[in-house]
Amino acid sequence: PIILTDTEAIVIDSEITPDTARALLDDLKGITDKPVRYVIDSHYHYDHAFGNQVFGPEVQIIGHDNTRTRLLGNTMAEYTYLSSVEPVPARVEALRKRIAGEKDPAVKATLERQVANSLAYLEQVKEIKVTPPNVTLDRKMTLFRGGREIQILFFGRGHTDTDIVVFLPKEKIVCTGDLMESVISYMGDAYTQDWPATLDALMRLDFDTVMPGHGVVFTGKARIQEFQRYVRDLQKQALDL
Repeated sequence: PIILTDTEAIVIDSEITPDTARALLDDLKGITDKPVRYVIDSHYHYDHAFGNQVFGPEVQIIGHDNTRTRLLGNTMAEYTYLSSVEPVPARVEALRKRIAGEKDPAVKATLERQVANSLAYLEQVKEIKVTPPNVTLDRKMTLFRGGREIQILFFGRGHTDTDIVVFLPKEKIVCTGDLMESVISYMGDAYTQDWPATLDALMRLDFDTVMPGHGVVFTGKARIQEFQRYVRDLQKQALDL
């Protein structure tokens, strides 16, 4: 999500690598010439915060207290990040074997693009300098910028212990990061016992539209309630076993 005010752009989540952050900034030029003055990290995961370094000292990077703490640690040695990077060479090798035996030119071209993208990702990873937020919050922060009210809120642990949401009360839009996606969220760092209650707090906000961290924009709260039931059922079955 990008929020435009009268004078600036606010970026929610800086992308997965410095190069993709630069691509985001290039794309942004297609809709505005306003400078980016704020970046908001919805949580600490690499695919949302590893483009932070691209933004200069004039940009305030906002995140939860725990996001700063975690990004000051060695997040590139943690399972969640390594599970993204370590399988790439084997994936490239498997794709190359498929290419060697593929007869359809269109399929072959698609596989070759996948190889190129994977290799480019490994190159971009070398540039990453993990950059934590330089402005943090515990529970709530509100920005009043150019006629917009932008609430940044922490309701508790869920997808991680760093999840914040960005709420535009006038527009009735909430940007949820991976606390609530339109698909099943990754749970490798989750707090499943806390997550449903955190979503209860989220649903007390008066919003119509959800912009999630992955998937597609959706409306209403029914999908959130469905995911709550999923997490509760998963938790119960795991404990029973």
